[in-house]
Amino acid sequence: MTSTNTTSLLRIGEFATLSRVSVKMLRHYDTLGLLKPVWVDPESHYRYYSVEQLPRLHQLVALKDLGFSLEQIAKLLAGGLDNTQMLALLQAREAELQAGITSQQHQLMSLRSHISRFDTDRFDVARSDPALDKAVILRDVRSAFVASLELPRTADVSEGFVRLETYVNQHHARASSAPLLRYLEADNLEADKLELCVPLSRIIMATDVIQIARLPAIQAASVLHEGGYDNMVATYSRLTSWLELHNYQPAGPLREVYLRFGAEPIEDQLPAVFLASTSNDYLTELQLPIHTLAN
Repeated sequence: MTSTNTTSLLRIGEFATLSRVSVKMLRHYDTLGLLKPVWVDPESHYRYYSVEQLPRLHQLVALKDLGFSLEQIAKLLAGGLDNTQMLALLQAREAELQAGITSQQHQLMSLRSHISRFDTDRFDVARSDPALDKAVILRDVRSAFVASLELPRTADVSEGFVRLETYVNQHHARASSAPLLRYLEADNLEADKLELCVPLSRIIMATDVIQIARLPAIQAASVLHEGGYDNMVATYSRLTSWLELHNYQPAGPLREVYLRFGAEPIEDQLPAVFLASTSNDYLTELQLPIHTLAN
């Protein structure tokens, strides 16, 4: 055995007890080069540590508790970052944590909302949760090119869609996604002007009344409405109540996306997945662009 004096050194078990970091984790830090023992006995392979290593270990644990990866911690402890870079890294982690807190708060409020809808006297565990059947979710909607037709609220929407779909079909430019309606000049069902939109697979020529536009990408609160359109107001009310509960406000025109609908005059022009034989089978997604209210 070498003549190294281990009197002032601590075996790994002793160092683990002193630092309250497990032996397993100390070995892991050694393997990664984050905290090497002062000396390793070449015969017994015992690891020995010094009390002077505790400040570095405390730094390591503190950074780990802040959620930094071991790779990031290695760079921080190596001292390769100046104060500006260090501050930027800490601020980025702060933003990441804040985003996680906000997301969890929204999940908690949604969970409480679903719990409140249960009637505990009648609840049947074998039955699906009706609150979840019509749950509001957040989702990102990508931008898309559309052929659009503006109409007054009093116009025949079905006739407008037939006109629009027929025009797009003549140019063989129909994309495979669902048609939609936007309530212009308002974020609710009371808008005076409507915009019908049919998604395009490529750009085509506009006409005097049919425009070609690109719908912007949005983050939307989304809820599904099943069946005919007579009771759409109730589904919209669920959507707006959810926004209020989660501290959001509308940030653009409400969209109705027709996932299944009746289209008897032009069935041969549309993907079969969109077609429904009766109004009971209709499926419409309400999408409302949103942004977060200031706290």
